[in-house]
Amino acid sequence: MELPVTERLGVGDVGDSLAFVGLIAFAIAAYTSIAIWIPATAVARPALAASLLAAAGVALSAVAGPRRLRLDGLRGALLVAFWVLTAASILWSIAPEASQTAAEDIGKEGLIYLVIVNAVRDPVRLRRTLAVLAGAAAVPAIGCVSNYWRGLDLLGGTRARWVGIFQDPNHLAMALTSAVPLALFFVLEGPGLVRRLVAGAVAAVAVAGVVVTQSRGGAVGLGAAVLAFALLRRQKGRGLVAAFALAAGLLAFAPAAFWRRTETLADYQTDVSALGRIHAWQVLYRVATDRPLSGVGAGAFLAAWPVYAPIEAGQHAFVTHNVFLQPLAELGLPGFLLFLALVSSCLAGAFRVRADTDVGPAAGAVLAALVGNLVCQLSSGYSPNTFLFMLLGLAGAAELMAQRAPRLDAPLFAP
Repeated sequence: MELPVTERLGVGDVGDSLAFVGLIAFAIAAYTSIAIWIPATAVARPALAASLLAAAGVALSAVAGPRRLRLDGLRGALLVAFWVLTAASILWSIAPEASQTAAEDIGKEGLIYLVIVNAVRDPVRLRRTLAVLAGAAAVPAIGCVSNYWRGLDLLGGTRARWVGIFQDPNHLAMALTSAVPLALFFVLEGPGLVRRLVAGAVAAVAVAGVVVTQSRGGAVGLGAAVLAFALLRRQKGRGLVAAFALAAGLLAFAPAAFWRRTETLADYQTDVSALGRIHAWQVLYRVATDRPLSGVGAGAFLAAWPVYAPIEAGQHAFVTHNVFLQPLAELGLPGFLLFLALVSSCLAGAFRVRADTDVGPAAGAVLAALVGNLVCQLSSGYSPNTFLFMLLGLAGAAELMAQRAPRLDAPLFAP
């Protein structure tokens, strides 16, 4: 007689299941900002609790289960080296407290990366993780669209935003851009008409969210993500049709304020936001020239502003506004090369398995989401960035599982 599932699962298998449940809970908490959106949940610290559950599950599975802990080879080594350099920069940082906070944050992002490559071990889990990320993104998307429609909490009177980290419209646009290719994946690959329609609605509201934030980097990143999604599909015709449908909707329904703000890209001399980016890059250049090998210390770029900013920049400090150049300013050339190598390795891993029968379509969606995320951050860098590291982890996991080619009909909590 076949034993019940609870009796067939060993301690290591339970740990593996807990790791995946914790990861899913963390993804929901991160994308929905539930602790702020629903204040009653704040006392439980849902994101922290979920991440600790996921990490504990991975540890339990590695200690008591048949599988060893995955450190993801070269990518894992690059991640650890980047964190070590971040932590070591406290020693020479011009703002040690900021560097300590940055080291803690990078440690958390690295932990999430390792949880993903250990917990997302088969195509079913990969697809379900993507479904959760896309679905959870609908919450801030609906929230910011609702705020825009009602004229509530608009930055500068026109730019929609939401709560928590999504109070920054650029950060919100980046997160929503990352979710669009994931939703499009289920529009084309979803099992059943109803689920495809739901995925289409999620993609549409996410695009609407990007539009009402009026983020210029978000608009460019969204275009790059959708185009990458279409071109990475084996059946490019269907991908291009989906991309065309989104573009048509954007052209038809985007408000005039969105187009006016986008047009100011060519008139940066009179645009305060654009000038702030130029001044930030001037500061970055001066830091990189003065401290090419060490940088000013992780998280210390704002503290470096009064020392390195040109007179015309004023005393209002801006972040680096570029996810690749931020490590160069804060950790010097070694940090820049480590971060670039880590991102490139994850992108290459997802690209290599795009033709795999079971994993390829989902890996292509992850790759398109990464492209959109990174393009957004060429002008609005946020490092560390939970959404970026989650996508990097999913790209790494996709390549690892493609090498094993597990079955698509594996159960949700399969060991």
